[in-house]
Amino acid sequence: METAARSPGRPGYCRHALLALLPALMTASLVDARVEPAPDPAADPAPRLVVKLRPDGAPYTASARIARLSAATGVPLAYVRTLAMGAHLVSSPLVADGAGAEAIAARLAESGVVEYAERTRRLRAARVPSDLLFGQQFYLQSTPTALHAPQAWDVTTGSAAIVVAVLDTGYTEHVDLAGRLLPGYDFVAPAHLSNDGSPLNAQGNHRDADARDPGDWVSIEDLAGPLGATECQVRASSWHGTSVIGAIAAATDNGNYVAGLDWKARVLPVRVLGKCYGEDPDTADAIMWAAGVPVPGIAPNPSPAHVINLSLGDPGPCPRFMQEAVTAALAHGVTRAIVAAAGNQNSGGDHFPSGCEGVLSVAATLASGSRATYSNYGPRIDLAAPGGGGSSGFLTLIDLGPTTPLADSVSFRSGTSFAAPLVSGTVALMLAVAPGLSAAQVRDLIKGTAQPFPAGSTCTTATCGTGILDANAAVRAAQATTGGHARVLLVEYYNAALDHYFLTWKDDEIVRLDEAVTLKGWQRTGLAIEALRDATTQASPVCRIYIPPGLGDSHFFGRDGDECAGTLAAHPGFVAEDATFFHLYVANAGACASGSRPVYRVFSNRADANHRYTTERAVRDAMVARGWLAEGDGPDRVVMCAPGAGGS
Repeated sequence: METAARSPGRPGYCRHALLALLPALMTASLVDARVEPAPDPAADPAPRLVVKLRPDGAPYTASARIARLSAATGVPLAYVRTLAMGAHLVSSPLVADGAGAEAIAARLAESGVVEYAERTRRLRAARVPSDLLFGQQFYLQSTPTALHAPQAWDVTTGSAAIVVAVLDTGYTEHVDLAGRLLPGYDFVAPAHLSNDGSPLNAQGNHRDADARDPGDWVSIEDLAGPLGATECQVRASSWHGTSVIGAIAAATDNGNYVAGLDWKARVLPVRVLGKCYGEDPDTADAIMWAAGVPVPGIAPNPSPAHVINLSLGDPGPCPRFMQEAVTAALAHGVTRAIVAAAGNQNSGGDHFPSGCEGVLSVAATLASGSRATYSNYGPRIDLAAPGGGGSSGFLTLIDLGPTTPLADSVSFRSGTSFAAPLVSGTVALMLAVAPGLSAAQVRDLIKGTAQPFPAGSTCTTATCGTGILDANAAVRAAQATTGGHARVLLVEYYNAALDHYFLTWKDDEIVRLDEAVTLKGWQRTGLAIEALRDATTQASPVCRIYIPPGLGDSHFFGRDGDECAGTLAAHPGFVAEDATFFHLYVANAGACASGSRPVYRVFSNRADANHRYTTERAVRDAMVARGWLAEGDGPDRVVMCAPGAGGS
């Protein structure tokens, strides 16, 4: 919600209801589907090892002790020097990359004579983007009342596997949003609010699949017509949705405009606000759709959102149907956070949807750390984030058109509407490093890592939540839940024309598949598998093998080195793309250990060979019912085990 005056008693965007591959990665010609795996920019080439040996009283030099360790473990090691704390820096010709270093360190740690063995990492200055106006974005800086975003970006800049839905006025085709948006939906049903000329559909309303913002200006003529009985006033278009999306996902480090908090997440624009306001039944349906829950009369959402942002609302208690929508969205399993602006009424009273159970309610603070005078407050607030105001406005994207879109620009704005997307963007970063976090974990971590209100602040934990959002602390806390092992989210895609499935966690591949320009016909299925990016002592490398046209035009993921080597030996025409594309745990006779969940694999049993991988047994069984063959071990035919609750 934004603070600019809209109508008496109704600041912000609200009204009574709610205002406010594979087969393979196919080329355009469908001739050669092979994709060369993109290098990981975060990779640390040829790191070394830090090894601390247990005291043994033997009269050996440090280099001699390392030589003895090398002989005992069979790992070639070269002593480099002894560090101040008594540990030794060593190198090994077996270490070629970060994953190899992790594996060797784990092997040394099991020797019995080592207190610890760790890989070295490269330290860099806090990552500062090149965006022209980044210095004017006070809310992203490393100050006690801002987000410490550069330090969070040292951990992650996000993942294209993560989807953030923004339920708002829609979007404009701002250049700083290019390549970041998924196909969304327009849920504005009444003709006098939609303003986009969409015809009446089969359901008797004006909803459509075009989430672009046509403009929400209100003219004198509007007030003489259907809006005449409302509190609406003459105004220019707000471009509110573009501004909110920009706070989350403006293109970053491109030397242009402003920086978004998450550099890679995909944004699902969902239009629920039209001329002057939106209606809460439309927003309730949109919440369900954004989460991947079926909505009557509307095609399913192929890209369910992990985070839903609601920079809108109205005073009053949460309607029962709105609560049911929120509860169903979170229960569906994909969405880990629904974030809402607390409202701009400077009130401690009820407000929805921020007051609905399960929603993260975000108040707004100023650069000083005090509560913005417009921001709502009270015990229903979960935490606060900078929302702009006073001498420090919230700089974000906008369009210059007074009515319809005209030209890209930026503007200083203020409101809880802009505090909320900072929380949404932070959750997206958290899920990039820990995609298995539950909604409860996300809530606890982001509230628990909030920084204290500074001395003299007009905010207290009784009025503004647990503190001011700290993106850096939240991301690092999320990362710590993985035990230090980097996680990735394998996004599943389906090509109906080919009846082929494909998995990837690579950002460049995800973007190309989502854009459907060079790789046509692929859609997300809404399913994904959490995996480990690097080696651990319990995990096995999963290779990616390309099956060329004529042999299947597909990809195969081998569960361990033996299966990968055997597959390549049996099929000389297959192409080894990546020996360690990701890592999963080994199943013991088809059983997964506690804290992991089964991964099933089914084979199409056709000449155009294709495999599908899933952690959902019901999905596996449905594929078998279609004639696909279940592969794996044990009575449940398990092929691997993924991180996550479960065990079998």
